[in-house]
Amino acid sequence: MMNDTLKKVTDTQVISEHGDARVLLVSRDAEARDKLTEAFTKKDFEVKAVENVWKVFEALIDYTFDIFVADSNLPGTTCGELIKYCSKRHPAMQIIILAHDPSVAEAVEMTKLGAFNYLEMPADEKKIMAQARMALIEKKDKLIKHLVPNLALNKHIFKFLTNLDVVKQLGRGSTGIVFQVKKSNANYALKILRSDLAPEMHQLQRGGQFLSEAKILSNIKHPNIVEIYDYGFSDNYMPYILMEFIKGHPLTKIIKNDSLDVKKRLHLFVQMCKAIQFIHKNKVLHRDIKPGNVMITDDLTVKLTDFGLAHIIDTHGSSTENEIAGSPAYMSPEAFSENGTIDHHSDIFSLGVLGYELFTGKKPFFGNNIPEIRHAICNTKPIAPSNIIPDINIEIENMLNEMLAKKPANRFNDLTKIINSTESLMSPLLKKRQLKKPKGLFGLFKTRNNNWA
Repeated sequence: MMNDTLKKVTDTQVISEHGDARVLLVSRDAEARDKLTEAFTKKDFEVKAVENVWKVFEALIDYTFDIFVADSNLPGTTCGELIKYCSKRHPAMQIIILAHDPSVAEAVEMTKLGAFNYLEMPADEKKIMAQARMALIEKKDKLIKHLVPNLALNKHIFKFLTNLDVVKQLGRGSTGIVFQVKKSNANYALKILRSDLAPEMHQLQRGGQFLSEAKILSNIKHPNIVEIYDYGFSDNYMPYILMEFIKGHPLTKIIKNDSLDVKKRLHLFVQMCKAIQFIHKNKVLHRDIKPGNVMITDDLTVKLTDFGLAHIIDTHGSSTENEIAGSPAYMSPEAFSENGTIDHHSDIFSLGVLGYELFTGKKPFFGNNIPEIRHAICNTKPIAPSNIIPDINIEIENMLNEMLAKKPANRFNDLTKIINSTESLMSPLLKKRQLKKPKGLFGLFKTRNNNWA
């Protein structure tokens, strides 16, 4: 392990070079959305404006926002439920509620739940901008408190390790906050614990759980899985993981850009399958497979990241934790069950959701809130990919269908067949016209499956 050296880092450095402040704005009123978007943009905020709760959840899966501005009355959830969800998963994000039918009781309740402010509408845009700037200051203080619980006793945010220079904050995952750092002119990613996850626990206990990710990954070496170089505790007992720095983009951006041909998508998908197959063979479940946890380099190499929810498979090949873990839109039916047993089939389902989105550009399951998403995943059939992409190959459609089976026993038992079929589809001998053939090409899937909506 590296020796510890005190390095002072100002609170400004923790936030700096993070890009323009990001705002998530949700309003059913298109005119109001446009006006506020314009006002925020003029003040150098980066804005994502959406019109419903589903798109809020979708945006929060893969992106970190500094400020969340929301109507108090949105179909599909209550304002209180929305604040609770955001406070748990994005504790440093500041929430400003715009109330069109305000009440003192609601204002008090929203503030208690963690809203930064509750503004009566219509409000002057200058007032909203001023509140946003104040919210950024509050976010900075909040973030520092999350980094170090005993900040009152320790004026330094944390003690970095020997010769590590902070470049910028990269984002936050399910268990930690990630920074880009340099050592001897080489780039690394430094992950430190989000101390807000379990404030009732002693820091060393919490750190031990955090470092379980490093312990798992330190024994797993694969070209499509992020590599761990070092982990441990700094002088002030801040747990850290020093890992491979990935220069590229999350799969989320690749899907959004929609610029890759079928062969390149197959190339990405087979790498994801090989990474998951490898961790399963090493008795590890990832449990949080989603586009935001898959980095794509400029040469289209896949790097699976964020094993913060990963679990070692027990002797029976399963994990029996009852708590819901993962990103709702990518979770398996059994992952929502309080008594469900989670095994490698759950990861295969999540990979199927990701694959469906990669090949069609759409998610297979929808909902305006978590209960609706849960119902869709557990009970509804996705739209057939061929109804979205008419010339999609039968092999792709049918393997996704089996990956998305509601019952674990009806899914593939492992990813071998999927890897073989995907690699066959990538064969240079495969002619373009064959990609559109109405029958199975390689004997795995002969006819189109009717188990779609």
